[in-house]
Amino acid sequence: MDMAGVLNHRACGVDCTLKPPTEENRVRTLTIRKAALFLVAVLACGSLSTARDERFYFTVSSDLHGAYSRFASVCDAINRLLGGEGAFHVSIGDLSGSIGKNRAILDRYFGKTARWFPVIGNHDIENRDSLAWLRNEYENGNSARTPLKNFTKKAGPAGSSRTTYSWDYGSAHFVVLNVYWNGEPDEGAGRARGSDTSGKGDIVPALYRWLEDDLAACDMPFVFVFGHEPAFPLVRHEGNSLDANEKNRDAFWRLLETHRVTAYVCGHTHYYSARKGDARNAGNVWQICAGSGGRKSFDGLTFLRFVVESGAASLDVYRDASTRSFRKTATFDFAPRESRKTSHPEPGSLSQKPAALPIP
Repeated sequence: MDMAGVLNHRACGVDCTLKPPTEENRVRTLTIRKAALFLVAVLACGSLSTARDERFYFTVSSDLHGAYSRFASVCDAINRLLGGEGAFHVSIGDLSGSIGKNRAILDRYFGKTARWFPVIGNHDIENRDSLAWLRNEYENGNSARTPLKNFTKKAGPAGSSRTTYSWDYGSAHFVVLNVYWNGEPDEGAGRARGSDTSGKGDIVPALYRWLEDDLAACDMPFVFVFGHEPAFPLVRHEGNSLDANEKNRDAFWRLLETHRVTAYVCGHTHYYSARKGDARNAGNVWQICAGSGGRKSFDGLTFLRFVVESGAASLDVYRDASTRSFRKTATFDFAPRESRKTSHPEPGSLSQKPAALPIP
């Protein structure tokens, strides 16, 4: 492994698979945890927040598609190994066939009050029912939950106001990007297509400007940006991810470096990978590709746990690729923004083919 592209990456050889707890203990644990989360939500009047120095974790999956039994196995492993989804769960796109069915799986394992941030993917913009579900989840919670807009700090730009947004939690800032917005203001409604579903994977100038303003206003020690397509794809989708428009991709990555973003977390390839820096492994921003949380992949299934506190953050990677039993395979440590140097890659320096780092 090229150590220039890795910071404090610890491969774990210990099998972290746990024996399932008794049903009585599992239900008791989930009931106590959900009651505590509900109390926090009530006290916060619907806002998603916690003390800035409080330690918390959140979990991530990607590319669920219609593989419901496989996504259920991921959620089951999250419960058994971690005790639940954490403060919230993020799924980084390609949630179709039925997003509603995937939400029902989350309800079964994490409870109906579990906070889920679904990111739009390329297959989601092809499915009109998925479009309606994602827009409604932000606007009205699909009449079943508190709307996502009640938990966000900043809505996206006109034209992508329900599929791009940001929020703060603890000592971290979070951004969800719709990389399929074409930059125009004619956002769709219901099942109708609009500017929010008309583009190819890209960081168009209008989205760049919105993100620039959002990051400039952020004073959190850690920043996580989510988008479906990788900037530097490995294994699959090379040339038809964000790298299809190298000029916009390079500007996007320089922006992340300038504002010392902790990690850009993506999906799309159905393979887990992690790299630090640009195409030359230069820089400080991590790209974490979350693999597959449902859709069949030669790489097996993957989920991620990020742990954040005021002065430290880390990532635990859980996979079932070799044993078909989920185990922690790697851990990364992230330094807070104020302790990191800002990297300013030269224009045009990011367009080299990325070095394929070993995939742990």
